[in-house]
Amino acid sequence: YMQQGQLALAKDKLERAAKQAPRSVEVHTALAFLYERLDKPAKAEDEYEAALRLSPGNSDVANNYAVYLCRNGKVDKAMQHFDAAAKDRLYTTPWAALTNAAVCLRAAKRGAEAVRYLEQAVAQRPNYSAAVFELADLQLELGAPGVAGQVVDRYLGIGLASPDVLLVGLRAALAR
Repeated sequence: YMQQGQLALAKDKLERAAKQAPRSVEVHTALAFLYERLDKPAKAEDEYEAALRLSPGNSDVANNYAVYLCRNGKVDKAMQHFDAAAKDRLYTTPWAALTNAAVCLRAAKRGAEAVRYLEQAVAQRPNYSAAVFELADLQLELGAPGVAGQVVDRYLGIGLASPDVLLVGLRAALAR
């Protein structure tokens, strides 16, 4: 219902589901998403925290909660959750959490810190175009077009291409 924009119906169904299954991590996470869309940050945060209490090692929830915290200006708290997700050896997409952490840091004007996260993401998943783009773009922003070009060249060298990465590669070449 949320995907179809029927937020009132989604709210009704999710609140009913929460009464029927109060220990469901999925229901609390879905409620958190819904409350975000309804611009009810306190309720969204309560639902994320409930989901984490029910499943403290759930890296998907930790990553989603961290993205929420970052969007709401709670960068340091977000970083704790991004770090927890990225360090979880059972988490299937730690490079996504690392990239999200870097995007969060960039938005907070902490680009130098973001580089480390993006380098880890690219090391873990060299074909993850989002991390490659962010790293190259950040290197350009930090005044290192040569490094940005190297990042793009490594990506292209494994036989991949994406429009965003190609564009940042072109910007890097023009800036050299």
